[in-house]
Amino acid sequence: MKTILDKRYYTVSDLIKKLPLTKLSVRKYIKAGKIKAIKIGTSFYVSEENLKSFLSDDQKGSGKIYPAGNE
Repeated sequence: MKTILDKRYYTVSDLIKKLPLTKLSVRKYIKAGKIKAIKIGTSFYVSEENLKSFLSDDQKGSGKIYPAGNE
């Protein structure tokens, strides 16, 4: 996790430790726009706000997080 301008950002590696997803699944969710992220160089960063939004959107749906491609 990195802090930039008082905001917390998670890398893909951070997210796979927090979520029941693989690195590939997190990247697919980012590419599909399900997880909003910014790309700096070759790395993606997800703000704490966007992570919470993704998790709350998921709770409104099925309540389950599926690896990308298995939805």
